[in-house]
Amino acid sequence: MNLSNFTPLSHEDAIKALKAGEILYSESKKYADTTYHYYKGNILKHDSYFELGEGEVIKEDELPQIYRFNEHVSTDDIPDEIDENYITISFNDDGTLSATSYWESKLCKEGYHYLVHHHSGVYSLLLPDDKEFDDGVALSIYITRGAYKGIEDCLEIVFDNGSNNPLRIFLHHSQVFGFKNMELGWKGQLYIYSAYSKLDSFYYFI
Repeated sequence: MNLSNFTPLSHEDAIKALKAGEILYSESKKYADTTYHYYKGNILKHDSYFELGEGEVIKEDELPQIYRFNEHVSTDDIPDEIDENYITISFNDDGTLSATSYWESKLCKEGYHYLVHHHSGVYSLLLPDDKEFDDGVALSIYITRGAYKGIEDCLEIVFDNGSNNPLRIFLHHSQVFGFKNMELGWKGQLYIYSAYSKLDSFYYFI
C-alpha cells in the first residue's frame, strides 16, 4: 500500500487518538480497507464502511501497527509553542529520519533513548546527551517485547557480541514511535544516532 499520506502511530498514541474519536487505519484509505474506531468503551475493527457501534472488538494489546490519515491533522491541532513532551518526526523517502525534535525534548533531557520505526523496515535509535554507545562489536541485534520492572509492554534491544554480558537497552512503549506488532517480526535496518552528531551520521547499519 502507499503510505505517503499516512502517519504511523505508536501504540500509546493510537489508543489516545481512538479514544479521542479518530478513525484510524491499518491499510490504505479505501472504501473496503480496515478501519478502527472507539465506541462505548471498546475498540472496534471493521473491514468496510461501518455504522457507529459495528465491528469486531479488539483488545488494546492486540492492535496492529495502525496509521492516521493525514487529513485528520490540521495546523489548528499544533500549539504555537510545542510542549517539551511532544516529539516531532519526519522521514526521508528511504525511511531514514530527515528531522526530529527528540534532542530538545524532556525525554532526551531526562536521559531516555527513543526508537523510531518506519513502515519500510527502517529503525532509528536516538541516544540522549549523556549516553555513550559501545556494543562490543555486535554480531546480531535482537528486539523482544515484555514486562520490565513490573511495567508491561516494554522493549529490550540486545546487541549480541558473543559475550555473556552484551549491551542491553530497555524501552518503555512511550519511548517508541510506530510501535509494531511483534508477531509480524522486527526485521530491517537499524541506524543509531548520537546527541553529538544528531542526524548527520550514524553508528550502525545492519
